[in-house]
Amino acid sequence: MAGKHVLFAAAVLLAGCTGPLEFSAGGADTVSASNPDALDFGPMDRSIAQCKSMSQKAGAGRCAKVRAYEACMKGRGYVTLLGPENPSGCGEPSWQQDIRKLLR
Repeated sequence: MAGKHVLFAAAVLLAGCTGPLEFSAGGADTVSASNPDALDFGPMDRSIAQCKSMSQKAGAGRCAKVRAYEACMKGRGYVTLLGPENPSGCGEPSWQQDIRKLLR
């Protein structure tokens, strides 16, 4: 339970960031048994690269590409909240609206 509080506290601190905010609630990143303090962000980095590539093929327009990226990352266990990159006029999925409310 304490881990959830730390995650929420970190999310609140990061809420003021103007760039994208991404985190994994499912623990997609691995921890080495021999060095538990050394996180391996490789799985997240690969997911980001793969979802970026996939989003470029999603269709015409920035809205389609952004929503495809977000959906891809969510499907891999990550929540992606875009800041200024979020195109105006594209709407926002309800799950994103709920998370933004939690971060305020």
